Amino acid sequence: MVYDLAQFEPAEIAVFNTDLYTGTDAFAVGYREDKDTVFGPGSAMNDLIVNHDLRFDFTFLQRLQQAYLLTAHGRTAEVLSLTPDQYVRALETGSALR
Repeated sequence: MVYDLAQFEPAEIAVFNTDLYTGTDAFAVGYREDKDTVFGPGSAMNDLIVNHDLRFDFTFLQRLQQAYLLTAHGRTAEVLSLTPDQYVRALETGSALR
């Protein structure tokens, strides 16, 4: 979504309300009825893995932030302060994706 917004050359993009999948819930309350976090046929989690390279998305957001095109707020700012390796570790150990 941020990539799409950047095509319109905004002065700034603000990002909030996302933990970039490092939290214990894969989806926000009310986002999907299917909260299945088990990978396999028909799982809602398949969309995430097939459509996203999470480490690339993370570093892309960091680079936009370093270029002052993106301002992160709250939990998003905390996550973007991690190194890429720390982020991947957070995905592996503490997230809904494990």
